[in-house]
Amino acid sequence: SNLELAAYACCCSRVSVTLSIALDFDGTIVDSMPMLTILAQDLICKHYMIDSNQALEYYRATIGSPFLIQLSEIFPSNLKNLCVAEEFYVRKVELLKTSVPFIDAIKALQYWYKHKYKVFLCSSTERALISDILSNLKLIDLFTGFFGNEYGDDKAQQLLSSKATWFI
Repeated sequence: SNLELAAYACCCSRVSVTLSIALDFDGTIVDSMPMLTILAQDLICKHYMIDSNQALEYYRATIGSPFLIQLSEIFPSNLKNLCVAEEFYVRKVELLKTSVPFIDAIKALQYWYKHKYKVFLCSSTERALISDILSNLKLIDLFTGFFGNEYGDDKAQQLLSSKATWFI
């Protein structure tokens, strides 16, 4: 497999390989997905008058995009979308301030940092918020760089900018 070949190349002293890894933020570095899912589900139920199970299904089907884009996909041309997304982002900021990093993520980041891997963070979360959270968690120095959606870049565009070998 490609992963086995990459691992072999890393261990082979005659081959010089610079590895780079791109990670998602929510649900990979910090354990935020359960609380963000509940928040989104509640807002969709409240503002669009649909039942909880349907709201959850809609949200899960569009995870990975900024919330406003998710709402636009679920409820095209709905005038409520912008207001609901703004409410989501205000509450998301407060929730993320209390989020906890995964222990395994910290261990992996420390390992990659020690072994001089280039590690990038790609996210639909705003870059300034990611910076604050990573600084508070004392993880910011473990990343080569990080991207958020403040420029409208989706994760595919962020990955191209990072030139990462692997995306996790």
